[in-house]
Amino acid sequence: HPSLNPNILCSQTLYLLFKMASNPSRAQKKAKSSKRKQGECSQAALNRLDTWFTNESKKKDYKMIYAIKNMRIPKYLDLEWFSQQGFNFPNLLEAQGLSKLVQMKGTFYSELVKVFYTCAHVDLEGNLFSTGNGVEMVIDTAIWKEVANLDMGGVCKFDEIVDGYNKMQTYRGMLLDPTRNLRNHLRVGGLPTTDKMLVYLITYILTLRSSNHAKVMDDNLQAVYGLKSGIKMNWVLLIEDIMLKSRRLVDYEFPYVILALRFIDYNSIRLQFQKNPISFL
Repeated sequence: HPSLNPNILCSQTLYLLFKMASNPSRAQKKAKSSKRKQGECSQAALNRLDTWFTNESKKKDYKMIYAIKNMRIPKYLDLEWFSQQGFNFPNLLEAQGLSKLVQMKGTFYSELVKVFYTCAHVDLEGNLFSTGNGVEMVIDTAIWKEVANLDMGGVCKFDEIVDGYNKMQTYRGMLLDPTRNLRNHLRVGGLPTTDKMLVYLITYILTLRSSNHAKVMDDNLQAVYGLKSGIKMNWVLLIEDIMLKSRRLVDYEFPYVILALRFIDYNSIRLQFQKNPISFL
């Protein structure tokens, strides 16, 4: 779309554009064809449990709980393309150190990701721990920086963004028509293009909300406000919190699967034994 003008894109067109840019059709089709397999624990996988786990309790958790869970289909953006079309939100992501994370793509292995999440936990200092193929992993601040270019430091929770923030005032101030009758319904449709992109980016890639993407939730609005105001956010702790949430909640799909595989690859854990990789290239 060489003549795209970000100032005149309608909400529906923008939504479809984001869907196409964040999840190419080739990968999407392959991922859909693999969705049934995601929710299955194959006999071959069960036979490899002794290789994957050194802890009997974690092995039991995998068999009874995590092996049958689905994973969130990865999405990514080509920020250079969006910059070429006149969008300015890539600069906001760069200021937060998020550019590398939102552009992550590649091949992931479903069973290995599930093993990673089965063993995932975080200590009081924010270090992430897990196990993959029998190898113990410690994902500290240095590894977060190298793998995802993210630093510790900053606001640890969206609801801690309080300096100058008011939900209704912030939303109304972003509207194309500030006089619009809201009726307590905060929708993406009334926002300017850049703010729409930020909301979709947050819900599809950063916080991974599963449904009702047309509605602006309070934490999404806080995140947009933080990005536009230059408030430093601790994305390491925010992402770790979402990772652990996916372990606690039965229906919550495993997120950040490409990031998880990057951590596994960083620890030189063998990937060759995995079958049916799913590619997002």
